[in-house]
Amino acid sequence: MIIALLGLCLMGCQPFKRFESKRVIQIPTGNCTTTESAIRHALNRGNRGWNRTIELPTSGRFVEESHYVTSSEKLASSWPKTKTEGIQHHLKESLKIYRRFEPKASLTDLYPNSWNKEWTPEEGGRFGQGSVGDLQRSELTTSMEMWFMTMMWAKGERPKPGTKFLLSANDKRIIVVAGFETGPSDQKYLGGVTREVHHWLGTNSQDSIKVQLLGNHSLDPGPIRCH
Repeated sequence: MIIALLGLCLMGCQPFKRFESKRVIQIPTGNCTTTESAIRHALNRGNRGWNRTIELPTSGRFVEESHYVTSSEKLASSWPKTKTEGIQHHLKESLKIYRRFEPKASLTDLYPNSWNKEWTPEEGGRFGQGSVGDLQRSELTTSMEMWFMTMMWAKGERPKPGTKFLLSANDKRIIVVAGFETGPSDQKYLGGVTREVHHWLGTNSQDSIKVQLLGNHSLDPGPIRCH
């Protein structure tokens, strides 16, 4: 009898399977109310200058921006002395935030090329510096910098630093901040966004992205599900 019961147990008992919980990615949801707006772009460069007025919402190409110094950098001085000084700390801090939305992302996934790992050029200023001067070092946080947009604002048109816009592509939406930088000068681009924005939207500098001025400025920058 004992042998028979043992045989039944061996036939029917299954190995214990360890329960593994799957992490659920929570993309924030919010009221993505947008407002219509007209923005003037201009490049003052003599005969090679140009100007235009864009009506939002609109769509266009966005060049990939290099990285900008934030309020959380670990540098020997206020600004990097080379295009890569302190960049690894910067990339790791950005990756921590990005992993909230894509947990398996690695540095190689997010920044595969050498130009994805450099501060924005000096261009008359300092490495990693935008167009608002030292204000950037106190107001531009890591989460703002990685979800970042710039345009070739005409004189007097650059929005207040931290102004939020909504970008859309490939059925994804993301809230970005603007007002810290002006450019690019190439008229074929509507503006510029960071590597993290392109990676999340699944776009590159040749793809079309829809841009709108966000009306609800209580929402945090980053990926969003609109309702």
